[in-house]
Amino acid sequence: MRLTSPAQLLAAVTLATTGFVSVPGPAWAAAEPITQDFQTSSGSIGAGNHKTVTLKCPSTLPYIVSFGASTQINSDGDESHTHLIDAKANEPNRSVSVSFTNSEPLNTNPPADVSIKLHVTCSNVKPPHPPSVHFTKNVTLPPLGTFSSFVICPVSHPKLVETHEGHDPNLTRTKLNNFPGNIGGGATWENNDGFAPHPAWVRVYCTS
Repeated sequence: MRLTSPAQLLAAVTLATTGFVSVPGPAWAAAEPITQDFQTSSGSIGAGNHKTVTLKCPSTLPYIVSFGASTQINSDGDESHTHLIDAKANEPNRSVSVSFTNSEPLNTNPPADVSIKLHVTCSNVKPPHPPSVHFTKNVTLPPLGTFSSFVICPVSHPKLVETHEGHDPNLTRTKLNNFPGNIGGGATWENNDGFAPHPAWVRVYCTS
């Protein structure tokens, strides 16, 4: 019969324990960033009215990366009467909101209803900066037509950061400008197609 001394037992236990502890555990990687865009339509409002539209990020993508509003401009009347007045992000509530008005006089005939779309980009990872804010006007130029579109930053975010634009290949951009005082931006296009209308858009990024 082979005897094992207390010293040998202690050495064996120590070796076993040390071996167990040294086994590497799983390497937990950081969450892969995922972003997704969401939008909702405000519905139309008539002359002299205002409306606030709200949109919320889902619980699986709780962080607001950017948000803003867009409008579809179909006439000069739409262009002059759609006014964005406020934009807010409630980050603890995962929600954003934009308020707008229709400044058309009540006695105008025919009346022009206006509407907006609210956009928000959500993520599962908290961004390193506050949400960026943008406002876009989409326009359609008639055949051989010229159109100028402008966007004014709302009171809640009155300072222009930059102006962007985009247009169909059949259009020519003739102007891209910022307003004096950097309160907004705009663009002008010409439609070189004599047979069909084509789209364009101008977008401003604003800050408080």
